[in-house]
Amino acid sequence: MNLKVNAGKKKALIVGPLPPPYHGVAVMIKWLLDGLRKSNGLDFVHLNTQDRKKNKNFGKFTLRNSWFALRSILLLFGCLFNQTIEVVYIPISQNFWAFLRDSIFILTAGLLFRKKVVIHLHGGYFKTFYQNGSRSRKLYMKFAFRYVNRGIVLGHCLRHVLEDVLADDKIDVVYNGIDVKTFDEIESQREKNGKFKILFAGVLEESKGFFDLVKAVPTVARYYPHIQVFIAGRWQDNGLKNRVSTYIRENNLEEKIKFLGVVTGEQKIKLFKTSDLFVLPTYYFLGEGQPVVILEAMAAKLPVISTDKGSIKEMVTDGHNGFIISPSSPHQIAEKIAILIENERLREKMGEKSHRRVKDEFSLDQYLDGVIRTIEKSTMTTERGNI
Repeated sequence: MNLKVNAGKKKALIVGPLPPPYHGVAVMIKWLLDGLRKSNGLDFVHLNTQDRKKNKNFGKFTLRNSWFALRSILLLFGCLFNQTIEVVYIPISQNFWAFLRDSIFILTAGLLFRKKVVIHLHGGYFKTFYQNGSRSRKLYMKFAFRYVNRGIVLGHCLRHVLEDVLADDKIDVVYNGIDVKTFDEIESQREKNGKFKILFAGVLEESKGFFDLVKAVPTVARYYPHIQVFIAGRWQDNGLKNRVSTYIRENNLEEKIKFLGVVTGEQKIKLFKTSDLFVLPTYYFLGEGQPVVILEAMAAKLPVISTDKGSIKEMVTDGHNGFIISPSSPHQIAEKIAILIENERLREKMGEKSHRRVKDEFSLDQYLDGVIRTIEKSTMTTERGNI
């Protein structure tokens, strides 16, 4: 864990993890900090809350997690005590133990130090998390949110996720964004070797839908034996890994499906740009937000097959730049893959529309402007939190 200070007058404290390990929140915090350094749009201090040794125990109560949370809280306290901070920006979690830590961040900043607080929700499960809680948990959550000035969600369809704890006029929509230029600048061509390359990228958790893609392969390969499926990401569960491996072996798919592990940086961009199609059939159990991997696929001019989860339909329009399918539907995945294999011109049109949309609506500059605008709005009012 470290504390990094940007030169100049300190106005905002950015709390959040940095990779590795690589996951959506850590990647977006990294891009936010990189963008703030380049733009000089905001002076800031960063408190890195990432535990780089933490993996499957994320969000669970363990002695290590408890000690690490306590260290983070103490560092937050020291930072607020020693720095000239006006606003504290906190990405909030959607499970009990991680949210308990985040709520202490909120109360330390908002109640003890009377700072403005901006929370950023990177998922879509928070409403369920709140409503499934006990009466005492709900009261505590509402109490903590009394000290929140503004909240950020990842899509218009996700505004309701915070409605139990935060007034609607205090909720801003800020889409995730990526630097499309990094994709455009890296030269990499789709291979002309007769293979049709299908890509999945993400955490290898069953509810991310990658096993459904695997189950679609036998049907597709029966008619299109030239397909090749590449799956990039980190396994979360050895039991799941064994089940998937058994399925692949029993269906003789070893030559059709390749697992690449975690791929980052320029290699990841080249992986996207040499693929023909991106598939993310997610029904993520913690509530999907706005998957950055879809934006990366769009920047690489790929059509996207995904589901109506989180704010995905605000990125992917069915029949326009991809297809929206039902969750847990290998047959629908196979059907849409077949359509795109058969129609090269449709693939190209969808890919171009993906690229145009990500440049127009989901750029990194728009993401940075949105976060900075929300932070600035929080300083313009004394009103806080609940409805």
